[in-house]
Amino acid sequence: MPNALHDFLGPTPTLDFHHPEIERLVSGRRWQEQPPTLRVQAIHDFVRDEIPFGCNESDGVPASKVLSDGYGWCNTKTTLVMALLRAAGLPTRFRAGTVHKELQRGAIPVLLMKLVPEQLIHSWRRSSLRIAASHFFTFMASRKEAKPNHPRPDPRRI
Repeated sequence: MPNALHDFLGPTPTLDFHHPEIERLVSGRRWQEQPPTLRVQAIHDFVRDEIPFGCNESDGVPASKVLSDGYGWCNTKTTLVMALLRAAGLPTRFRAGTVHKELQRGAIPVLLMKLVPEQLIHSWRRSSLRIAASHFFTFMASRKEAKPNHPRPDPRRI
């Protein structure tokens, strides 16, 4: 495997996918047995649908802490999705940018909105589905209402 993709498979301090609870979840859901496109979608849907939106103690908490907290926001949910994907054998990489705080209206309590800076860091991850071609798809898994920002990939076309 090219080094570039190998770099997107390893653990980091926040992507602690060798943690027993993460390994138990991945094996219990049998995600590694699914084709890559379905694996990505299943993990994305799990975090989107089963990990409610909420603020963790910081953006730098490891994925195992996000899982044990049982909630997260865009940055910490990204950490969890990335760890689950890497545990399931799929390369992922981190992406971030700034967004205006209005995009968080409804997710942040009204009284706190006045304290929130105008620009916030928002993160997402990219996953390689065609490893040989280094083709990356982007998904976001923050609020339950969020959807992948690309249509679901058709497994027959990948």
